[in-house]
Amino acid sequence: MTPANTTKWVGDFGENVVRGILESRGYRAVALQNASGQGIDVVAVKHKYGRSMLLVGEVKSTGGVRAPSLSTVQGKNLGEWARSRLVAVREAAGRFRKMAPADRALAREILELIDEGGIPAASVVVKVKGVGAGPPTVEFGGTTHVPRVGVTPSAVRRARRRGRLRP
Repeated sequence: MTPANTTKWVGDFGENVVRGILESRGYRAVALQNASGQGIDVVAVKHKYGRSMLLVGEVKSTGGVRAPSLSTVQGKNLGEWARSRLVAVREAAGRFRKMAPADRALAREILELIDEGGIPAASVVVKVKGVGAGPPTVEFGGTTHVPRVGVTPSAVRRARRRGRLRP
């Protein structure tokens, strides 16, 4: 396996772990990314007690103990960066021109809810460390979470084969 493929696998694994954690907490979590993996790693919505909560996350994964940093643009204002990606997906602009109609509709719906003030939105950096070395450690904005033991590379491969996770 080449380093590029290894890096992509670690990144995909981290994103799938984060989406799994959010789904176990009642969120509907998806990725809004183009074929090259550019876009938003996690868009999660939770409806509870008649209210909705939106979480937009950028996942940084590593097989080691120190997750990569945000890009310069992401680091300045993650919320604005995420909004610009949602707009690009909605408009099918630039590198997002081949996005699926369902992804474009989701981006449009999320932006409308945010603009109307109908849904509180939070942006968070999620760091996934120790991928491939046992259960990874996941940090949501400074809070550490260790997923259940079932979230292992082999469990992810099984879930992918069953069509439950994106490749």
